[in-house]
Amino acid sequence: MKKIIVLLLLPIATFAQKNYPQLLDGYAQAEFKVKEFNGTVLVMQKGKAVYKKSFGLADREWNVPNTINTKFRIGSVTKQFTAACILLLEEQGKLSVDDKLSKYIPDYPKGDSVTIHMLLNHTSGIKNYTNIPEFWPKAVLPLSIDSMIALFKNKPFDFSPGTQWNYSNSGYFLLGVIVEKASGKKFSNYLQENIIKKAGLNNTSMDRLDSILSFRAKGYGKNRQGVWVHADYISMEGPYSAGAMASTVEDLYQWTKALLGNQVLSAASVEKMITPYMNNYGYGIGIDSLKTHKRISHN
Repeated sequence: MKKIIVLLLLPIATFAQKNYPQLLDGYAQAEFKVKEFNGTVLVMQKGKAVYKKSFGLADREWNVPNTINTKFRIGSVTKQFTAACILLLEEQGKLSVDDKLSKYIPDYPKGDSVTIHMLLNHTSGIKNYTNIPEFWPKAVLPLSIDSMIALFKNKPFDFSPGTQWNYSNSGYFLLGVIVEKASGKKFSNYLQENIIKKAGLNNTSMDRLDSILSFRAKGYGKNRQGVWVHADYISMEGPYSAGAMASTVEDLYQWTKALLGNQVLSAASVEKMITPYMNNYGYGIGIDSLKTHKRISHN
Protein backbone atom coordinates (compact mmCIF):
# COMPACT_ATOMS: atom_id res chain seq x y z
CA MET A 1 0.00 0.00 0.00
CA LYS A 2 1.17 3.53 -0.66
CA LYS A 3 2.94 4.83 2.38
CA ILE A 4 1.89 7.99 4.16
CA ILE A 5 3.69 9.00 7.29
CA VAL A 6 1.84 11.46 9.50
CA LEU A 7 3.67 12.62 12.59
CA LEU A 8 2.10 15.16 14.92
CA LEU A 9 4.82 16.32 17.31
CA LEU A 10 3.27 18.58 19.90
CA PRO A 11 5.16 20.68 20.82
CA ILE A 12 7.99 20.15 18.35
CA ALA A 13 11.55 20.50 19.58
CA THR A 14 13.47 23.69 19.01
CA PHE A 15 16.42 23.18 16.69
CA ALA A 16 19.39 25.51 16.59
CA GLN A 17 20.76 24.43 13.24
CA LYS A 18 20.30 27.01 10.52
CA ASN A 19 20.40 24.23 7.95
CA TYR A 20 17.52 22.31 9.54
CA PRO A 21 15.43 22.22 6.31
CA GLN A 22 18.44 20.84 4.44
CA LEU A 23 18.91 18.13 7.06
CA LEU A 24 15.25 17.19 6.77
CA ASP A 25 15.48 17.08 3.01
CA GLY A 26 18.51 14.81 3.17
CA TYR A 27 16.64 12.37 5.39
CA ALA A 28 13.48 12.46 3.26
CA GLN A 29 15.46 12.01 0.04
CA ALA A 30 17.21 8.98 1.52
CA GLU A 31 13.85 7.42 2.50
CA PHE A 32 12.60 8.00 -1.03
CA LYS A 33 15.67 6.56 -2.75
CA VAL A 34 16.45 3.66 -0.44
CA LYS A 35 13.01 2.65 0.86
CA GLU A 36 10.97 3.99 -2.08
CA PHE A 37 8.88 6.21 0.18
CA ASN A 38 5.82 7.56 -1.64
CA GLY A 39 3.96 10.42 -0.01
CA THR A 40 4.28 13.92 1.36
CA VAL A 41 6.27 15.27 4.28
CA LEU A 42 5.49 18.42 6.27
CA VAL A 43 7.36 19.48 9.39
CA MET A 44 6.05 22.19 11.68
CA GLN A 45 8.25 24.15 14.07
CA LYS A 46 6.90 26.80 16.43
CA GLY A 47 3.58 26.84 14.57
CA LYS A 48 5.10 27.31 11.11
CA ALA A 49 5.79 24.84 8.34
CA VAL A 50 9.57 24.74 7.94
CA TYR A 51 9.70 21.88 5.43
CA LYS A 52 7.24 20.37 3.00
CA LYS A 53 7.89 18.21 0.00
CA SER A 54 6.25 15.42 -1.98
CA PHE A 55 7.82 12.23 -3.27
CA GLY A 56 6.80 9.52 -5.71
CA LEU A 57 3.62 9.02 -7.67
CA ALA A 58 -0.05 9.45 -6.83
CA ASP A 59 -1.04 7.47 -9.93
CA ARG A 60 1.46 5.08 -11.49
CA GLU A 61 -0.65 4.32 -14.55
CA TRP A 62 -0.75 7.98 -15.58
CA ASN A 63 2.61 8.88 -14.03
CA VAL A 64 0.99 11.58 -11.87
CA PRO A 65 3.34 12.82 -9.13
CA ASN A 66 2.36 13.44 -5.54
CA THR A 67 2.05 17.10 -4.63
CA ILE A 68 1.34 19.08 -1.47
CA ASN A 69 -2.34 18.98 -2.50
CA THR A 70 -2.50 15.20 -2.92
CA LYS A 71 -5.17 13.58 -0.75
CA PHE A 72 -4.23 10.38 1.06
CA ARG A 73 -6.20 8.02 3.23
CA ILE A 74 -5.00 8.87 6.72
CA GLY A 75 -5.98 5.56 8.28
CA SER A 76 -6.00 5.56 12.06
CA VAL A 77 -5.18 9.27 12.27
CA THR A 78 -8.98 9.36 11.80
CA LYS A 79 -9.27 8.30 15.43
CA GLN A 80 -8.26 11.70 16.80
CA PHE A 81 -11.05 13.31 14.76
CA THR A 82 -13.52 10.78 16.17
CA ALA A 83 -12.27 11.51 19.68
CA ALA A 84 -12.75 15.23 19.02
CA CYS A 85 -16.37 14.55 18.01
CA ILE A 86 -16.97 12.74 21.30
CA LEU A 87 -15.39 15.50 23.39
CA LEU A 88 -17.34 18.20 21.57
CA LEU A 89 -20.58 16.31 22.22
CA GLU A 90 -19.59 16.19 25.88
CA GLU A 91 -19.08 19.97 25.84
CA GLN A 92 -22.52 20.30 24.25
CA GLY A 93 -24.03 18.30 27.11
CA LYS A 94 -25.13 15.44 24.85
CA LEU A 95 -22.99 12.74 26.45
CA SER A 96 -20.31 12.06 29.04
CA VAL A 97 -17.15 10.02 28.59
CA ASP A 98 -18.29 8.18 31.72
CA ASP A 99 -21.48 7.01 29.98
CA LYS A 100 -21.91 3.26 29.58
CA LEU A 101 -21.94 1.69 26.13
CA SER A 102 -25.33 0.19 27.01
CA LYS A 103 -26.86 3.68 27.01
CA TYR A 104 -26.34 3.86 23.23
CA ILE A 105 -26.37 0.17 22.25
CA PRO A 106 -28.60 -1.45 24.91
CA ASP A 107 -28.10 -5.06 23.82
CA TYR A 108 -24.30 -4.97 23.59
CA PRO A 109 -22.75 -7.73 25.74
CA LYS A 110 -21.19 -6.34 28.94
CA GLY A 111 -22.33 -2.91 27.78
CA ASP A 112 -22.92 -1.89 31.40
CA SER A 113 -19.22 -2.47 32.11
CA VAL A 114 -17.79 -0.52 29.16
CA THR A 115 -17.56 3.28 29.22
CA ILE A 116 -16.93 5.74 26.41
CA HIS A 117 -13.64 6.56 28.15
CA MET A 118 -12.57 2.92 27.74
CA LEU A 119 -13.47 2.95 24.05
CA LEU A 120 -11.45 6.13 23.57
CA ASN A 121 -8.28 4.78 25.18
CA HIS A 122 -8.46 1.12 24.08
CA THR A 123 -9.14 -0.39 27.50
CA SER A 124 -12.62 -1.81 26.76
CA GLY A 125 -11.43 -5.34 26.00
CA ILE A 126 -13.69 -5.47 22.92
CA LYS A 127 -12.19 -7.68 20.21
CA ASN A 128 -10.44 -5.76 17.43
CA TYR A 129 -12.33 -6.64 14.25
CA THR A 130 -9.20 -6.42 12.08
CA ASN A 131 -7.85 -9.36 14.11
CA ILE A 132 -10.91 -11.46 13.28
CA PRO A 133 -10.20 -13.67 10.22
CA GLU A 134 -13.78 -13.63 8.95
CA PHE A 135 -13.66 -9.83 8.59
CA TRP A 136 -11.20 -9.77 5.71
CA PRO A 137 -13.26 -11.67 3.08
CA LYS A 138 -16.05 -9.19 3.82
CA ALA A 139 -13.81 -6.10 3.80
CA VAL A 140 -14.62 -5.50 0.12
CA LEU A 141 -18.36 -5.28 0.83
CA PRO A 142 -20.32 -2.11 1.71
CA LEU A 143 -21.36 -3.52 5.07
CA SER A 144 -24.00 -1.76 7.13
CA ILE A 145 -23.23 -0.56 10.65
CA ASP A 146 -25.26 -3.44 12.13
CA SER A 147 -23.45 -5.99 9.93
CA MET A 148 -20.08 -4.64 11.02
CA ILE A 149 -20.98 -4.74 14.71
CA ALA A 150 -22.25 -8.31 14.28
CA LEU A 151 -18.73 -9.37 13.25
CA PHE A 152 -17.29 -8.66 16.70
CA LYS A 153 -20.23 -8.14 19.05
CA ASN A 154 -20.44 -11.71 20.32
CA LYS A 155 -16.72 -12.45 20.34
CA PRO A 156 -15.18 -13.05 23.77
CA PHE A 157 -13.67 -9.94 25.34
CA ASP A 158 -9.87 -9.88 25.36
CA PHE A 159 -9.97 -8.96 29.06
CA SER A 160 -12.30 -7.48 31.66
CA PRO A 161 -13.19 -3.88 30.69
CA GLY A 162 -10.83 -1.30 32.14
CA THR A 163 -8.16 -3.74 33.35
CA GLN A 164 -5.76 -3.86 30.39
CA TRP A 165 -4.91 -2.13 27.10
CA ASN A 166 -5.27 -3.49 23.58
CA TYR A 167 -5.64 -1.49 20.38
CA SER A 168 -9.18 -1.92 19.08
CA ASN A 169 -10.61 -0.59 15.84
CA SER A 170 -13.92 -2.02 17.04
CA GLY A 171 -13.96 0.45 19.93
CA TYR A 172 -13.55 3.39 17.59
CA PHE A 173 -16.19 1.98 15.24
CA LEU A 174 -18.59 1.96 18.19
CA LEU A 175 -17.63 5.56 19.00
CA GLY A 176 -18.87 6.55 15.54
CA VAL A 177 -22.19 4.90 16.34
CA ILE A 178 -22.32 6.78 19.65
CA VAL A 179 -21.70 10.07 17.82
CA GLU A 180 -24.71 9.31 15.62
CA LYS A 181 -26.93 8.33 18.56
CA ALA A 182 -25.98 11.37 20.67
CA SER A 183 -26.08 13.95 17.87
CA GLY A 184 -28.98 12.62 15.82
CA LYS A 185 -26.83 13.00 12.69
CA LYS A 186 -24.78 10.70 10.51
CA PHE A 187 -21.21 10.51 11.75
CA SER A 188 -19.85 12.02 8.53
CA ASN A 189 -22.25 14.97 8.76
CA TYR A 190 -21.49 15.73 12.41
CA LEU A 191 -17.77 15.47 11.69
CA GLN A 192 -18.00 17.80 8.69
CA GLU A 193 -20.20 20.43 10.32
CA ASN A 194 -18.66 20.55 13.78
CA ILE A 195 -15.02 19.53 13.46
CA ILE A 196 -13.74 19.83 9.89
CA LYS A 197 -15.48 23.11 9.12
CA LYS A 198 -14.64 24.64 12.50
CA ALA A 199 -10.97 23.75 12.07
CA GLY A 200 -10.86 25.38 8.64
CA LEU A 201 -10.03 22.19 6.74
CA ASN A 202 -10.87 22.45 3.05
CA ASN A 203 -9.45 19.15 1.80
CA THR A 204 -10.48 16.68 4.48
CA SER A 205 -13.45 14.31 4.43
CA MET A 206 -14.57 10.73 4.81
CA ASP A 207 -13.15 8.70 1.94
CA ARG A 208 -15.51 6.77 -0.31
CA LEU A 209 -14.44 5.22 -3.60
CA ASP A 210 -17.81 6.01 -5.15
CA SER A 211 -17.21 9.73 -4.49
CA ILE A 212 -15.10 11.97 -6.70
CA LEU A 213 -12.24 13.33 -4.59
CA SER A 214 -9.94 15.65 -6.48
CA PHE A 215 -6.21 14.89 -6.22
CA ARG A 216 -6.78 11.56 -4.44
CA ALA A 217 -3.79 9.21 -4.52
CA LYS A 218 -4.18 5.56 -5.44
CA GLY A 219 -2.77 2.85 -3.20
CA TYR A 220 0.00 0.51 -4.31
CA GLY A 221 2.24 -2.20 -2.96
CA LYS A 222 4.85 -4.60 -4.29
CA ASN A 223 4.18 -8.27 -4.95
CA ARG A 224 6.62 -11.07 -4.16
CA GLN A 225 8.42 -10.40 -7.42
CA GLY A 226 9.03 -6.79 -6.43
CA VAL A 227 6.60 -5.42 -9.02
CA TRP A 228 4.26 -2.53 -8.18
CA VAL A 229 0.60 -3.59 -8.08
CA HIS A 230 -2.65 -2.01 -6.93
CA ALA A 231 -3.39 -2.27 -3.21
CA ASP A 232 -6.20 -4.64 -2.27
CA TYR A 233 -9.61 -3.01 -2.38
CA ILE A 234 -11.21 -2.25 0.99
CA SER A 235 -14.66 -0.72 1.36
CA MET A 236 -14.53 2.32 3.65
CA GLU A 237 -17.70 1.21 5.44
CA GLY A 238 -15.44 -1.07 7.49
CA PRO A 239 -12.91 1.48 8.74
CA TYR A 240 -15.67 4.11 9.25
CA SER A 241 -14.90 6.22 12.34
CA ALA A 242 -11.82 4.09 13.08
CA GLY A 243 -9.95 4.92 9.88
CA ALA A 244 -11.90 6.07 6.82
CA MET A 245 -10.82 9.70 6.38
CA ALA A 246 -8.75 11.32 3.64
CA SER A 247 -6.74 14.51 3.94
CA THR A 248 -3.66 16.46 2.85
CA VAL A 249 -0.57 17.41 4.82
CA GLU A 250 -1.58 21.07 4.63
CA ASP A 251 -4.93 20.25 6.25
CA LEU A 252 -3.28 18.11 8.93
CA TYR A 253 -0.94 21.02 9.62
CA GLN A 254 -3.97 23.28 10.00
CA TRP A 255 -5.70 20.66 12.15
CA THR A 256 -2.78 20.55 14.57
CA LYS A 257 -2.82 24.32 14.96
CA ALA A 258 -6.62 24.44 15.34
CA LEU A 259 -6.69 21.64 17.91
CA LEU A 260 -3.89 23.03 20.08
CA GLY A 261 -5.19 26.55 19.66
CA ASN A 262 -8.54 25.52 21.18
CA GLN A 263 -10.31 26.47 17.95
CA VAL A 264 -12.23 23.18 17.92
CA LEU A 265 -12.36 22.11 21.55
CA SER A 266 -11.97 23.82 24.91
CA ALA A 267 -8.59 23.71 26.65
CA ALA A 268 -10.04 21.25 29.17
CA SER A 269 -11.17 18.86 26.42
CA VAL A 270 -7.82 19.07 24.62
CA GLU A 271 -6.11 18.24 27.91
CA LYS A 272 -8.31 15.14 28.24
CA MET A 273 -7.34 14.16 24.71
CA ILE A 274 -3.58 14.45 25.23
CA THR A 275 -3.40 12.99 28.74
CA PRO A 276 -1.62 9.62 28.73
CA TYR A 277 -3.80 6.92 30.24
CA MET A 278 -2.94 3.23 30.17
CA ASN A 279 -0.04 2.31 27.84
CA ASN A 280 0.65 6.03 27.22
CA TYR A 281 -2.41 6.36 25.00
CA GLY A 282 -4.76 9.34 25.20
CA TYR A 283 -7.93 9.78 23.20
CA GLY A 284 -7.08 8.83 19.61
CA ILE A 285 -3.38 9.58 19.98
CA GLY A 286 -0.27 8.17 21.62
CA ILE A 287 1.78 10.18 24.09
CA ASP A 288 5.45 9.60 24.87
CA SER A 289 8.67 11.59 25.03
CA LEU A 290 11.50 12.31 22.61
CA LYS A 291 14.51 13.23 24.73
CA THR A 292 13.13 16.06 26.88
CA HIS A 293 10.14 16.84 24.69
CA LYS A 294 6.57 15.56 24.93
CA ARG A 295 5.56 13.78 21.74
CA ILE A 296 1.96 13.29 20.64
CA SER A 297 1.58 11.13 17.56
CA HIS A 298 -0.20 8.54 15.48
CA ASN A 299 0.65 6.76 12.26
